[in-house]
Amino acid sequence: MENDDLITKNFEFVQKNLLLKGKLFLPADLERCKGIIIFVHGLGYCHKSYEIDENLFARNGWAFMKYNLRGHAGVEGEWTIANTVDDLICYLDFLDREFSFKNKSNIGFFAHSTGGMVALLAYLKSKKFKFGSITNLISSLKVAYYWWFRSGYNQEVQRYFALKNAISPKVKAFFDEDTFFTNVEENKIRKEEYSFPYRYGLLRGNSFYTFLYEIRNSPNILNEISKIKIPLIMFKSREDEVIDKKVSEEFFSKLQAKNKKIIEVEPEEGTLRHFLLKSWPDIEKQTIDFFNLNCTVNA
Repeated sequence: MENDDLITKNFEFVQKNLLLKGKLFLPADLERCKGIIIFVHGLGYCHKSYEIDENLFARNGWAFMKYNLRGHAGVEGEWTIANTVDDLICYLDFLDREFSFKNKSNIGFFAHSTGGMVALLAYLKSKKFKFGSITNLISSLKVAYYWWFRSGYNQEVQRYFALKNAISPKVKAFFDEDTFFTNVEENKIRKEEYSFPYRYGLLRGNSFYTFLYEIRNSPNILNEISKIKIPLIMFKSREDEVIDKKVSEEFFSKLQAKNKKIIEVEPEEGTLRHFLLKSWPDIEKQTIDFFNLNCTVNA
């Protein structure tokens, strides 16, 4: 389907018995395309959660791809960090097979929250990303989990775990007091007692036990900072209940990229400061400006 000389294309492919699918927004003249941008949403969200004008990337000469992480918004598969990273690399491989235009390997990511960590881990594993944009980076799920108790978000977040309007007492315990997580840290919970279905926002999983150990064993991207040298633009909320804003500040200060930029965003009153709700159109525009200036290649 064409819209204002832009092309929109749905796609899907099977990888290890899992159906992966997404949507592409392409400039009409693909041969002059500057490269490809992949949007990676945060944990518990989906790509439709964000107020993003995908065609704006295409109108600026970029191909744009969006998809939902496994376990999210109807996508099959059990969510884990490793699975999510490998899926993203599969999408990168798909794009390489799908396109033949000159700048197809000039690939960047546009990511939010845990999506930023996933994109960076995919970069470290594949080296296929050449640049990126991250909003409110989650450096580690474990770091974020403990921050919830300092910010008070541990009480608010519980409603996102409700199934059929009820929160399991076993789930609630881990979000009432962080001392309960000591049992996970010390391998003191029994797998058979916690391998029940759970949700976290738009994420659906079969094993809460797996979710807890993903938090416990989460890598910390700050430990890999010396290996990350691609151009990056970062956005951080002035205050953030989900992750300490100092995480983005520390990451940015230690980042050795030649081209980097960090912007503080003022959240709206009465909204989740980590998500930034109505700020996405401006984040998108500043991201495109940064990519156009720092991440284009010779035509």
